[in-house]
Formats: sequence, C-alpha cells, structure tokens
Amino acid sequence: MSYPYEEAFNLSLLTRSLSNATIMEYNHDLSDFFNFLRHFNDAYLENSNVETILESDVRQYLSMLQVQREVKNSTYTKVLSHLNGYFKYLFIHQINTHIPTLMLKGKKNVQSSVPTFDWLLNFDSYLLNSEISYYSRLVLLMTRHFYKISEILQPGFYRTFKLRSFSESERLFLNQFDVHIKTLQDLQRSDDSFLKLRQNIDSPLLSLPGLHKFLKKDLHFIAPNISPSSLYQSAICFYILTHNMTTDTEFMKTLRLDPSSLLYYRHLIIEQKLTI
Repeated sequence: MSYPYEEAFNLSLLTRSLSNATIMEYNHDLSDFFNFLRHFNDAYLENSNVETILESDVRQYLSMLQVQREVKNSTYTKVLSHLNGYFKYLFIHQINTHIPTLMLKGKKNVQSSVPTFDWLLNFDSYLLNSEISYYSRLVLLMTRHFYKISEILQPGFYRTFKLRSFSESERLFLNQFDVHIKTLQDLQRSDDSFLKLRQNIDSPLLSLPGLHKFLKKDLHFIAPNISPSSLYQSAICFYILTHNMTTDTEFMKTLRLDPSSLLYYRHLIIEQKLTI
C-alpha cells in the first residue's frame, strides 16, 4: 500500500468511470504526497494517521513542488485536485473529520514549454555565443550543473560553484566571464557573479526579476517561449535519459534530488514522451 485507504479509494474512482490513466495519476500523486510526509514531516512520522494531516502540511508539499521541482501551474492544480478528491472521500466516509485541502486554490495556467534538449546538445556553441549576454550564458552553465535560479542568486554561490570540475569550453567561458565582471565587482565591492549594473554597495546582488530581464531577451536564441524552470527540467531529464546504467542513489547524489523528486522527473519523461 503506497498510501492509506488506497484500495478503497481506488474502488471509489472506478465507480466514477474514470480512465485507467487518470486513476494511475491519482495514485502517483497521492503516493508522492505521502512519501513526502514520511520523509520530511515530523508530525506525520510521530503519528501516521490521516486525521492528523493539516492544511499546513499540504501547503508544505505544494510549496516543495513549486520551489524544488518547479512544476507548471497546470501540474500544481492537477495535484491539488487529486489531493482534494482523496480527502473529500475520507470526509464523506467519516474517516476524517476535516478536509485539509478545502481552502486551497489552484494556480492559473500560464504559457509554458516542455523541456527542450537543443541547448544541451549544442551547449558549447551557446556558451561561447557573444550575442547572448554573459549573465544568461552563466545561467545556462550553472543550470547544466543542476542548480536552480533560486540557488545561483545566493550570496557567495559563485565562489562555491567555481570549485567544481569543468570542461575546457566551460573553463574558457568562466575565464572570460571573470574578466568581464571584474570592473562591476570592484564597483559593487563584491565577488559574487550576478550583480546590479548600478552601484549599490549595501545591496549589490541582482534580484530575480532583474535576472529574468536578461534571460527574457536571450532565451529566444535557444527556443521560443522557453522558461528558466524549463531549462532546469531539461538538464535533469537529459541527464537521466543519457545515463541509463546509473543507479537511483547515484542520480540523487549527482542531481541533488530526494527520492520523490527523482520519481517526479522520471514520470515527467514518460508523460511528455521525452527522447534524445
């Protein structure tokens, strides 16, 4: 059993004449939710009773989907719908006395793109393309090494990142970037990589919206309508698809993913029918 009352809940789904694919999605999302609780929710670990699950627990899980996995709004809404259906079932059958998802709302759909591998297959040409800004190319490099936008904007991240092993073309670009950014680093009195163009010594780091302005202008070189989150998803999926003999433990270490996140990306590959 992947989650509590799985067998009974599946019988209720069958009575609604849902397709096998839809029922599989329900089971996948519910299994992922409870797997998350078992690994990261201390209250649920102490008392693994569905009655103890609160709205805050569901919010914590949904926040993880947005921040760590960077799921699309449509995926967020779908998962919430599946959780809501499950907890309504528990409430109707008097297993639960409350519905923790009742006050939670889905996200509005925005235009998005599926993961694309062209920038990874032609990575060196993009990295050394002077028509693309240095900031955007550095984002490509850091994303290729499986770091999210939220991570690369942290103070001191660049110092840590440069300790990694790099290919010859990557090292060449980093040397060029260091020369390019030196004047701005001196101006801002900071050795970070993403800095504001105007002097602001008290707050020199570029903001997320500021970085997105650079990316918005440059990402059309790679693919129409591609987003930073899609870049990250592409890097993860590309690595999984090109390392068939790698174990889950090795994947989690290299990609810095927990088991549920790795399962999510495997499911995304199947769902989007991704191939190299």
